Amino acid sequence: MHALLMLVPAAAAWHADYTWCNIPHSLCSLICCMLVQVLCIQGFLACRKHADRIILLVEMMQGSGCPAFKAGPRCVHNLRKRFHLGLTETQVSIQQLGSPV
Repeated sequence: MHALLMLVPAAAAWHADYTWCNIPHSLCSLICCMLVQVLCIQGFLACRKHADRIILLVEMMQGSGCPAFKAGPRCVHNLRKRFHLGLTETQVSIQQLGSPV
């Protein structure tokens, strides 16, 4: 897993003790943005582990008449692409970290 993802528990503990509040606001904002980005990536990786179940659920819902599934098979195809199942967790993490926040 990408090294930055390992920083989250340490950053959360650091944030919990408000002794670092004397740092400049811009640095604080940057740290918070990075923390949110890392947490989002961790959430995505957790969902990705259950991609088969999520995709199966979407396949079953296609005939429900719900507007979210109007695209039919294309909906499932696009969902499968979004999970980047051909990449490792490290590759996905690096790709997401390179994306604009």
